[in-house]
Amino acid sequence: GSAAPLGDIIGSQPYYVGRPDTYHVPEENDTSYAEFRAEHSDRTPMVYVGANDGMLHGFNAKTGEELLAYVPGLLIEAEPNYAALARLIDPNYQHRYYVDGSPTVLDVRLDGEWISLLASGLGSGGKGVFALDVTDPSEFSEDNAAEIALWEFGPEDDEDLKGGEHLGQVYDRPSIVQLENGEYAVVFGNGYFSESGKASLYICLLYTSDAADEEDS
Repeated sequence: GSAAPLGDIIGSQPYYVGRPDTYHVPEENDTSYAEFRAEHSDRTPMVYVGANDGMLHGFNAKTGEELLAYVPGLLIEAEPNYAALARLIDPNYQHRYYVDGSPTVLDVRLDGEWISLLASGLGSGGKGVFALDVTDPSEFSEDNAAEIALWEFGPEDDEDLKGGEHLGQVYDRPSIVQLENGEYAVVFGNGYFSESGKASLYICLLYTSDAADEEDS
């Protein structure tokens, strides 16, 4: 295929996703995850990585073809009138960081259905974390954007929690975990350069689009 421009990749570490392979111990007579694995056993293998063109990219791991390019709303809303992204076409452009965090993917049960969830911070690109449904690469299209983009947690959401003082720039891969109550969550430290300068742990629950608990430490 023809080559296309790609922003520089600096802090983001690529993540490979093949067939579903989450370690899951089912309850008795629960075959749901086995069925999920079988359904998607031959899905297109993917490599996901963030770049400083403002996108989280997903490439076919066999061919290199780009199948997904996601611009986090956190970047669009970072400055009025799309100013942050508009700098990419400024003739006097000087390098900036955008999607510089490292994604991770895990199979989770969301509202009773299994999906492959991708979560990533922005790294040097800004404050916040976003989550995508990357279960089926054959469904990646602009028409399905609302189903792929699950939620984002950024400064405005943090403002609603504790005044917006604790959220920083998340460089490490977020952890996707099953909690003791059986629900799943995206868990991450608040990162660097928070206003408070204090360490905080964020637990973003997956059974709702905007629920989050914060525990200061």
